Amino acid sequence: MPAEEFGIDRNFENPQCYTIFPFRLYGNGRDDYGLALKTFNDRKFKMSNCWSQCAIQGAALGLKDEMEQMLIRNATATDPDIRFPAFWKPGSDYTPDFDNGGVLAQALQLMLLDNIDDKIMLLQAMPQNWTVDFKLHANDNTVVRVRAKGQNIESIDVTPKSRLDDIILPKQ
Repeated sequence: MPAEEFGIDRNFENPQCYTIFPFRLYGNGRDDYGLALKTFNDRKFKMSNCWSQCAIQGAALGLKDEMEQMLIRNATATDPDIRFPAFWKPGSDYTPDFDNGGVLAQALQLMLLDNIDDKIMLLQAMPQNWTVDFKLHANDNTVVRVRAKGQNIESIDVTPKSRLDDIILPKQ
């Protein structure tokens, strides 16, 4: 039985969502997607800045509409008192805060490319009004280069070519 009283909340993490990320047991293209989505939607702390993993978990769930807002929130969490824009304002830590950038980079990559077992899922959480041109590494020494507008792929190059059959294209 869970504890009835947890004490004062001193953090803003959602450990029930760790099965989505970092453990990658549930999510888009995996078993029990509905359970993962319900868990994510019912989480207590709904934020994307600092070390919150909501943006990464949202990308792993393929939540296109939410991703645009979360990534922009992370990218613009700047502090006018800090000289360098890439040194985000601290959420819970110190200046410069590297958490925003780490979460931003991980969420963006997962939004564009996700390794699911021996498959490579592309653009699972790509907002329709975004244009991308990226080259990312996937599992099994694979490199994927994609140019796309929204989830419409304009060009794709996969190295080695034998991995092209392992690509899962976005559902239109």
